[in-house]
Amino acid sequence: MTDNLDFAIKSVDLLLQMGIRKAILCCGSFNSPIIAAFKSSKDIEIFYHFEERSAAFFGLVLSKN
Repeated sequence: MTDNLDFAIKSVDLLLQMGIRKAILCCGSFNSPIIAAFKSSKDIEIFYHFEERSAAFFGLVLSKN
């Protein structure tokens, strides 16, 4: 396991402990470890967006519901 993937998995575990159950992901090669970590978790609902700015606005709307 790479250091980046190991760190990403620990980060997702911490988010789960904090009660986070939804994640918005933007695909890209730099995001590969965190995407893999989120996909390996069955407790987080994943939403995909192609662009970071629209993902941020979607996250704001999601947080209000």
